[in-house]
Amino acid sequence: MTREEWVLLGKRRIVSILRERILASEKQLESKIAESGPSNKLCNPHILSTARLLLQHESKIGLLYDPSGMPFFYLIGKYDPTNQLHRDRQEKLFRLYQEYRKITAIPDLCGAALEKILWNTVEKSNQYLTIGSRTSPVENFGLVKLPG
Repeated sequence: MTREEWVLLGKRRIVSILRERILASEKQLESKIAESGPSNKLCNPHILSTARLLLQHESKIGLLYDPSGMPFFYLIGKYDPTNQLHRDRQEKLFRLYQEYRKITAIPDLCGAALEKILWNTVEKSNQYLTIGSRTSPVENFGLVKLPG
């Protein structure tokens, strides 16, 4: 497919998701689109960014921001802030993203936790060889000097 065809496909999928979901963040759009359609027709994020920007320029989608500044997109003519279901969806998304930001701001609950799980698993396994970690870096592997 040509780039233009990919962008058109991205635009159609963004509109379809916003028609169903009312509001969505950029990451939600990307993940929903990555899950839908045949594997040879999955739009890459840079295509979706182009498609989304074109839809905004064409006044087909709008955006609003949660209290932290996270943008959420909606289909113009579909999202209605006076509709209680739409307000409930907005409040739920904003609340979930606020909780997400709190959790990801605590290293022990996010990246560090995954790293601990991984290292504990690797150390207990006889199938893998480790050559260092952030807490105990290794400069050489055999005769090879490791960069960084």
